[in-house]
Amino acid sequence: AFKDETGLFEKAADDCVFLDEIHWLDPQAEGLLLVALQRNGGFRRLGGDKHIPTKFRLIAATNQPRSVLRDSLTPDFLDRISDLVIELPELRDCREDLGEIWKSVGRRACV
Repeated sequence: AFKDETGLFEKAADDCVFLDEIHWLDPQAEGLLLVALQRNGGFRRLGGDKHIPTKFRLIAATNQPRSVLRDSLTPDFLDRISDLVIELPELRDCREDLGEIWKSVGRRACV
């Protein structure tokens, strides 16, 4: 790195970091993210020696079942990101609810 640039955690200060398809996260990135989470968001820039405090909320999403996550993520990382788990059924499994869902979406879009 030849210049200081604001990174993802700095940009997300006092806000959220959303990671989609968390099961695809490579082990090295998973480790770095785990360190940041264990330090309450604090980090050091690559090659830097100064600790930079930041506070963010991590939201992770996946379409994989928990059994796949147990096989693809390290146990420490999975435990750390599993404070609140919301499992939603696939739309094909709740067809009877789709009419009401679309009505709700339509009402919100027209406001």
